Amino acid sequence: MLNVRSFVFLPIILGALLFAAGCESDPSQLADDSATIASQAPLDKAVAEIEVPTPTSTPEPTPTPTPEPTLTPTPPSIEIRVPGDATLEVSSSGGASFSFAQPLVQGGTGELTTLCNPASGGLFPMGKTKVTCTATDGIQTEVGEFTVTVLDTLPPVLTVPNAVVTTTAFGATTATVHFPSPNGVDAAGGPITASCNPASGSPFPIGISLVTCRATDPSENEAVVTFSVEVIDAGVPREIASGCPASGKGTSFPPLPMLLKGTATLDGAPAPDGVLVFVRQSNTTVGVGLQTCDSDPAVVSNGQYPLLSFTPPEAIPSWFASVTFYVDGRPATASVNMTVNNYAGGDLVTVNLDAITR
Repeated sequence: MLNVRSFVFLPIILGALLFAAGCESDPSQLADDSATIASQAPLDKAVAEIEVPTPTSTPEPTPTPTPEPTLTPTPPSIEIRVPGDATLEVSSSGGASFSFAQPLVQGGTGELTTLCNPASGGLFPMGKTKVTCTATDGIQTEVGEFTVTVLDTLPPVLTVPNAVVTTTAFGATTATVHFPSPNGVDAAGGPITASCNPASGSPFPIGISLVTCRATDPSENEAVVTFSVEVIDAGVPREIASGCPASGKGTSFPPLPMLLKGTATLDGAPAPDGVLVFVRQSNTTVGVGLQTCDSDPAVVSNGQYPLLSFTPPEAIPSWFASVTFYVDGRPATASVNMTVNNYAGGDLVTVNLDAITR
């Protein structure tokens, strides 16, 4: 680009060039031209009349507008509402079955799928179990949780014997009582420890005693059940009715006793040693009423009673109308039916006896 200084010296240069060209073609002409130039206006005036062009500025380029970004809409989030925590009572050795309501879900961009683990209706073990429910629309996922607690708060079911009734041996003040062990069952299925006080096989006094049985399950829940034991005094009165005649009264020679022996059982099992066996004779006499006499007792040993002496109080055969045997103070069933007709004084007869205690 030419500046102002270039335009100032341009006429001088152009003139020099023209002068040189003229000299080459015609020396005389060159001299005339020089004289012509010299006669023209002063240099500074010529320079001042030169038009200096104004430089043109390049316009700034128009900026291209930046396009607005395309916004992708945010999908609605998934909301899940699960059931609240639950507490159950154990119902089996495996725990407890539990069915819960399905979670409430909403939101998302498509079809929602919900899955809970463990599933509703399943068996939950003892203790705390966390249930995790997951909802998804294929793009988003939301999780909810709740807790199921299974407890054992109930005591075991304890079964004990019914009331026990027994009789002392003759002259004894206590009776040894045996009863079945209590049976305990727990809903959780764990081992049950049961005990009774007094224990089976203990001596019980005459009267009614209370037996307390306890059972504890693995969760330390305790069951307490009681039952009674009644011990009856088996003291045998020698003469129950007044006026019972002495043996042989009214005759010159008393009858010979009938000797009895045999087994003695209680509920079909051999009677314990020391249990007494005796026979009771009864008769109703006109003008006197009922008369009852008991024989002297025999003592059981090894399930046998030896040599029970049975003698009617009168030699008159019609005196005893009925004969009842007793084992441990209880009426017994005899293997031989004793009547006046089969009474045999002086003979040894086997009669097996069994009494029922319940």
